[in-house]
Amino acid sequence: MRALLIAAALCAAPGAAMADASMDQFLRHDQFVDVKLSPDGKYIAASMMTSADAGVLVILDRATLKPTGTMRLRGRTFVNDFDWANNERIVLTIAESQGSETNPAATGEIYATNWDGTRQELLIGPRAGNDGRPTRRPRGIEGASIIDTLPNDDKNILVNVYPVGNDEGTYPKVERLNIYTGNRSVLSRAPVLNAQFLTDGRQQVRFAWAGGVATGSTAKLYYRKDNDAEWKLVNDESASGVAIWPTAFTADFKQAYLVADEKEGPDTVYLWDPETDTRTKVARDDNVDPLGVLSNRLGVGYGVVFMDGEPRIENFDKTSPDAITLSTLLNSFPDRWVTITSYTADGKELTFRTWSDKDPGTYYLLDRDRKATYMLGVRDWIDKDKMADKQPIQFKARDGLTIHGYLTVPPGSDGKNLPMIVNVHGGPFGPYDSWGFDWEVQLLASRGYAVLQPNFRGSGNYGRQFTKLGYQQWGGTMQDDVTDATLWAIEQGIADKDRICIYGGSYGGYAAGMGIAKEPDLYRCAVGYVGVYDLGMLYTRGDIGQRDSGERFLAEAVGGGRENLNSRSPNKLVDRIKAPILLVAGGEDFRAPPEHSEVFHKSLQRAGKTSELMIDDDEGHGFYKLDSRQAFYGRMLAWFDRYIGPKSEAASAAASAP
Repeated sequence: MRALLIAAALCAAPGAAMADASMDQFLRHDQFVDVKLSPDGKYIAASMMTSADAGVLVILDRATLKPTGTMRLRGRTFVNDFDWANNERIVLTIAESQGSETNPAATGEIYATNWDGTRQELLIGPRAGNDGRPTRRPRGIEGASIIDTLPNDDKNILVNVYPVGNDEGTYPKVERLNIYTGNRSVLSRAPVLNAQFLTDGRQQVRFAWAGGVATGSTAKLYYRKDNDAEWKLVNDESASGVAIWPTAFTADFKQAYLVADEKEGPDTVYLWDPETDTRTKVARDDNVDPLGVLSNRLGVGYGVVFMDGEPRIENFDKTSPDAITLSTLLNSFPDRWVTITSYTADGKELTFRTWSDKDPGTYYLLDRDRKATYMLGVRDWIDKDKMADKQPIQFKARDGLTIHGYLTVPPGSDGKNLPMIVNVHGGPFGPYDSWGFDWEVQLLASRGYAVLQPNFRGSGNYGRQFTKLGYQQWGGTMQDDVTDATLWAIEQGIADKDRICIYGGSYGGYAAGMGIAKEPDLYRCAVGYVGVYDLGMLYTRGDIGQRDSGERFLAEAVGGGRENLNSRSPNKLVDRIKAPILLVAGGEDFRAPPEHSEVFHKSLQRAGKTSELMIDDDEGHGFYKLDSRQAFYGRMLAWFDRYIGPKSEAASAAASAP
């Protein structure tokens, strides 16, 4: 209740009337995103979203959970990351997004605020006009990200500083930043373009790396013993064929844990000794990549998390106090996962989050007596007992490749002969569906639909080779995997073969359009959300083809040639389409411009096919505003109900069959 009162006080803002309360509980943004305890344990900082779809950082008194200070951000801008730099001051970075289907991009701005909301200043960031943000300290056209808050230094942090606006790459610098004055001094310069850095618990910058399959460039990893040593190249993907990056250190900081993006199979976690340049394998799963290496507040690693269906942990240092604490918490919260979010300076108190497929997340405080106390709920309004289970599945594709995914059936259902939505994730290369609370899936399940989410080839989490199997397979084997998932659900008796629709956002929108073109008799309807439907337009419309790196990516991952692209573009295959499709786009979408949806809609109309078009001029690559979400999801649910719902033609025909 206290969490709800806090959220209500902070989020109060004019907005649209709640047209459908049962739908709105899923559409509302998380009230709290992240929670961290101050080093002395007296205050709690929490990032959240307001009802105006803007971010805010709120600081609470630990004893009363009453706000002591806030820092508000502008619309569609939210807290990207934050941390306590000392007992008084918090530093934070912010991010902006084209929309809900795009990963938010950091703006390069670093702010600071005191626990009581005073001295809110922009320490690093591009120049900006007077738009109501906190007092600024313009520093030209440089941006930065936080590397290390330096727990033993109350005045400074380490930041990665880079010029803003150079898409093809720059050599960033590590700088020491005074969090009160904004004064900076250069500590180190990167040995590679677009470098990231890793420090150890002694404030030494030890690793610099860049590149990899996610960026489309060759990965390089550099190492040095301390701040006074020269950088040494320890891995070049162009020579080794493997991308490697660092994650954590051993307790004496003499060795490091590295993750290798192997040529075949999932990634491997190694323990690396720089003195002998030897690697020892410490963790590898047969199916999936490491979700993350677990480390404590000093960057000392102790375990690995894998998302193989559901998350599981492998502790390679079972004697670590942090490993013991996490294992104890996991045992104390069965059927939920636990993530530790912050520690006090002495390590005796911490905050942690529990979550599951039915639980959006709950934050607790573990005190010195090892007692866990409830603090805040991510979505307190959700009734967890009424949510649906998200079940891991796997099946063989037509060429024998194992495909994983998830199935969600309506609560209380026997899981048989159901109307089903095939929900295709975006990307397509790298993102993947995973176990956890998915509000969109829960919304569909609450309306009586089974939801199938296949991690088709090209998805992340199953190794580099699996991801690259999707290259130049738009409309090819990637689409076949989605089809085979649908056929699997029919064969298992889960889906009513006459009541299946396909839906997705971004690449998933493309897959929805391509699904009804390639398999005209399999789906009763489709919804394409901020999708692309003409592969040739990827080169001429949107932000991907505007950069040299984007053109190289398109050539490698999508392919070229007019005839080839046309044969895999739903817009060029309208004569094959039978199922009706709802096309939804954002007028400010620069990733998948609305022209994609408009051209596809007109082609369908000319061919006499059923198509509806919805464009929200104020939204981008996915909708953020609550009223925009209400309009879209209300229309989509009505679309599904019309074609495969209880009163649909297909349902009526099945009911009247002898």
